[in-house]
Amino acid sequence: MLKRFIAVDWGTTRLRAYCCEFSAQGEVQLLASAAGPGVKKVQTSFPATLSAVIAPFIQQFGQLPVLMAGQISSSIGWFETDYLNCPVSPQAIKPAMVSVKVDELTLHITPGLRYQSADGQDDTMRGEELQLLGLLKRYPHYQQGQHLICLPGTHCKWVILDYGKVHWFKTAITGELFDIVIQHSILLPPLAALPTDDTSGFLEGCTRSLADSPESLVHSLFSVRTKQLFTQCNAATARNYLSGLLIGADIKTIMQSIETASCQNKPVVLIGTGQLQQAYANALAAAGKSSTLIAEQDVALAGFGFIAADQTNLV
Repeated sequence: MLKRFIAVDWGTTRLRAYCCEFSAQGEVQLLASAAGPGVKKVQTSFPATLSAVIAPFIQQFGQLPVLMAGQISSSIGWFETDYLNCPVSPQAIKPAMVSVKVDELTLHITPGLRYQSADGQDDTMRGEELQLLGLLKRYPHYQQGQHLICLPGTHCKWVILDYGKVHWFKTAITGELFDIVIQHSILLPPLAALPTDDTSGFLEGCTRSLADSPESLVHSLFSVRTKQLFTQCNAATARNYLSGLLIGADIKTIMQSIETASCQNKPVVLIGTGQLQQAYANALAAAGKSSTLIAEQDVALAGFGFIAADQTNLV
């Protein structure tokens, strides 16, 4: 077993790097962490960005193998790896990894997952499969029965685990659409993109999207602007109203999907972090659904740990 390794979860909007060590009992322990820009936000090059982020790890512990997951292995990333077809066990990503030597670094990169519906519609994920693997290893009871998993982010993933296999999943570009609207539309002023502690308006947006009326999201979105024009709604409140509209619409679609019918009586497993995870929990509650919150970092490290364990070729 490797004693130490570097794990890199490199998504569309952010890079998260972890320097890890196995304990004597085989548990993954976090030695240090660092962050950097996502695949779409890299200003220099992928090699330079990675080197800068993990340099403190290497200075302290020497050269270590680097395990990478996420959009870095996609067509918009650094090295493109294959997709594994669903249904599939997340454990299958381990033997399908690709190893690449870059200067003095040895990179071990995970594949993605692909789901194709009965009518031929495709969906993909990269990075979330690593968290699903960690979920199954850290919480083995999710290997039994069917469970609906939600992984909020730039591209929110909804997944059905069926006895430990990824049976179905669907992507909503909720986070990316939110960023596009606040940065490139007339619905909100530029300052609305700034973080705020004001959470008013979110539930109102959720309630509107979750209503039984057949209103389309492309129609309700314009109410973000009209609320500011006629109801004394400030930009911060409108920003949260927009978030509620988008997340509520996402949840309503999933809850009405025939694919998720078998999981309706179980809590939704929410893998995430911070305000976004809590926002989905609040929106689910508004829809009458309970949720179980699980920390993204915990399952990510568990997934990387499973990949690193007993891998004598990771040098």
